[in-house]
Amino acid sequence: MKRILLSLVAVASLSMLATSQTAFAQGEKAGGAAPAAAANVPTKIGLVDMAKVFKKYDKFTRLREDLQAQMSQMQNEAKGVKAQAEKIAEEMKGFNKDSKEYKALQEKLVRLTSDFDTKAKIAAPDMARKEAQIFEDVYLEVADVIKMYAEFYKYTLVLRFNSDQIDADSPQQLANGLNKLVLYHRAQDDITEPVIEYLNRQYAKKGGVAPASGGAAPAPDRAAAKPGANSRN
Repeated sequence: MKRILLSLVAVASLSMLATSQTAFAQGEKAGGAAPAAAANVPTKIGLVDMAKVFKKYDKFTRLREDLQAQMSQMQNEAKGVKAQAEKIAEEMKGFNKDSKEYKALQEKLVRLTSDFDTKAKIAAPDMARKEAQIFEDVYLEVADVIKMYAEFYKYTLVLRFNSDQIDADSPQQLANGLNKLVLYHRAQDDITEPVIEYLNRQYAKKGGVAPASGGAAPAPDRAAAKPGANSRN
């Protein structure tokens, strides 16, 4: 799960990025809607580091923490069952294998382990489903905001990229870096930070409350998501 969250580096030319963020916020405050696309729109490409978005989006962090808490609870329950099983096994040593007491404890041990194994087999895929649902819900929400941002600033194409710098001391990272699709970009073409700030701002306005882990997340408030709907915090 952690491999999706890559190590991050500072974004170059922060002043240019701040200018883009400010313009976005002014568009929100002004109440303007995304301008209609012209017949011959010049190509304008934006870039988004999705790994960074997921890492820095507060809602995603909260959902993962909630899911991790459920997994920890299951692990604690497993430890409790193991302790009970060890206690029963120890008690069985004090009885003859043909005694009623031994057989009663043996049946108790079988029921205990069987019930927990059944519960674990059901819980494992359920946890995997919940995790997948979290990624899907957040991805769709992020994609919705990227679309809104791109339409407002007339980006004709937005690509996913990795903003990490190449670490020549790490063969694996060096190999990954050499396979990057984006070899050059202008700082203002990286719209990752404005997207992250907008997502967190909207999440905070809703009280920072995430839906239950694995549950269907509510659809993004498209009316509030338009650049002109809310002023920048």
